[in-house]
Amino acid sequence: IFNGDMSKYGQIAVGFIDIDNFKQLNDKCGHQAGDDVLKVVADVLRSLTRPGDCIGRYGGEEFLFIHLNTTIDGVTGYAERIRAEVERRGQVLGQRIKCDALTISIGIVMHNSQYSNYYDMIDAADKAMYQAKSKGRNRVILKE
Repeated sequence: IFNGDMSKYGQIAVGFIDIDNFKQLNDKCGHQAGDDVLKVVADVLRSLTRPGDCIGRYGGEEFLFIHLNTTIDGVTGYAERIRAEVERRGQVLGQRIKCDALTISIGIVMHNSQYSNYYDMIDAADKAMYQAKSKGRNRVILKE
């Protein structure tokens, strides 16, 4: 996607997702619970992602999405649906594994001329995600 002419994809957004308090969940509830949480997030992403968009696990408890042909309202709505569905499914999982509720923080960036490559976009989305965490977690932040 990021090689060559990106204009054929319309407006592109990158989202960076981090599972809130994942280390504490792993320590308190065990690695199997941590694996179950990762599966819930992956399942939500698969179920809500449009054909042609990209999702993936970035590392540890971090996930990434690339949303093509989108608008600010489109991508923030998509991210909010992900956040809400993870929280909803996390409540059910939390009751089963006897652990705290599952939430995620999401940072989003829209492609523009200040980003010369996708690494810059990922970095900006990561910074927006940390801003979401610093504002209380369980929220979506769009980097302006």
